Amino acid sequence: MPVKKSKPRHSTTQRRTTKYAETYRSKTVPLWFKKVAPKMATLLEDWLTNQDELEKQIFAQLDADGFIGEVQLYYAAFARRLFSTCLRFWDATYEKEKTSLKTEFQLRGLDSAELEKLIAIVDSKCAVVRSVVVTLQDIEDKLDNASHGLVALKALLDAVEGKLDDATYGLSALQALLLRTLKYTTQAIDIFPYAAAFPSATSGVGAWIWGAWVQIVPVGTLINSCIIPGIYVRVSDETISREFQVEIGVGAVGSESPVARIAGYWGYATTAGAMLTEHYYPFPTPIILPASTRLAFRCVDDNALARTYRCGISHVPLPL
Repeated sequence: MPVKKSKPRHSTTQRRTTKYAETYRSKTVPLWFKKVAPKMATLLEDWLTNQDELEKQIFAQLDADGFIGEVQLYYAAFARRLFSTCLRFWDATYEKEKTSLKTEFQLRGLDSAELEKLIAIVDSKCAVVRSVVVTLQDIEDKLDNASHGLVALKALLDAVEGKLDDATYGLSALQALLLRTLKYTTQAIDIFPYAAAFPSATSGVGAWIWGAWVQIVPVGTLINSCIIPGIYVRVSDETISREFQVEIGVGAVGSESPVARIAGYWGYATTAGAMLTEHYYPFPTPIILPASTRLAFRCVDDNALARTYRCGISHVPLPL
């Protein structure tokens, strides 16, 4: 019975070349890197993939310098060991390890000048990876900082959340205010007092002396809260030019607190003609008057004598 002949083996050089090519295509370099990379290696995936270029540059340099064949594998082994050493050691220690490694491969018969060229390539690649690792460590240190790191940020967010949850001036209060404003701006604007003369008050005796408070809205009269967009001011004694101011305030008799103030000027001309003695003064920001609140006004001007002013309000009713 004839003996079946086995397939002839390839030469040692050819088998090593094939083995290296298969390993190279499977990206051995990034897998090997994981042994020396930090725990955050997943964040370095792009950089680790780029290190695949290290061996490409090594073999390109060897081809350019005429080092062809099996000897390339020994130079590549030197480059890989040097790169691993570079990631583990720094400064003077790395220089000593580099010299020791170079001497070892020189004794194996590798060219000293070619080793120096490979050292330059490896140092360049190592510097790239070192810079990324250092940058990540800096970021981690900043995040751990007690003054401006994640703990401080969390405290700030908690404080903001607390303000937003505040019942007085948080999101719920803002929402309620916006709903009231948007919902009731189309309501009819009323005046007070309605179908009655506006109450009158006098300025103090002497320039810029405030007169006494006079009630406009008695307590318990407007049972709904309302928005006051402005006030009416009627000037008496029209024949006297003057600058004046009017305040409106809330509170019990003798305890009024001003909530708004307007300024005006009344000019008198001696020529014959009609004179407008009443003006409407809108507020830049409408005032919210709580339900059943007492409202009063007082006046002042630059005249030495007491002068008379009448005042009323416009208002938009809000719901109960």
